[in-house]
Amino acid sequence: MNALPERIAVLRVRFEHVPRVHTAECVEVAEEAPGFLRITLRAGFMERPCLPERLRDAKASSKLGLDAPDVTYYIGRETFLRTDAGEMGRLSETLYAFLYNVSSSATGYFGLPPEQVMEVGMHIDL
Repeated sequence: MNALPERIAVLRVRFEHVPRVHTAECVEVAEEAPGFLRITLRAGFMERPCLPERLRDAKASSKLGLDAPDVTYYIGRETFLRTDAGEMGRLSETLYAFLYNVSSSATGYFGLPPEQVMEVGMHIDL
């Protein structure tokens, strides 16, 4: 088991104002430092991009091996709290938290393999 990764890639998904973005041209890769990559993946507003497939199929990132089975994806996750200390009001907080909880997770939305995902989260009082 590796304690430190060989490479770290920070990935940003940017949704464009067009329905679809061609897969071969959707990824920009910049090496900020040795072993540290900044990747921007563009997708259209009608798409639901599968990140491992997009990264594998795009010309700019196909040779990076970012779809390998030993890749770990770190994603952020918020948990909304409904307390009396919140500023939105009890009803608004309850409704907002309910809608957030029934929405799909980033893991499922972006087609990430669940066994390769580490979620880092925080509690937010509405």
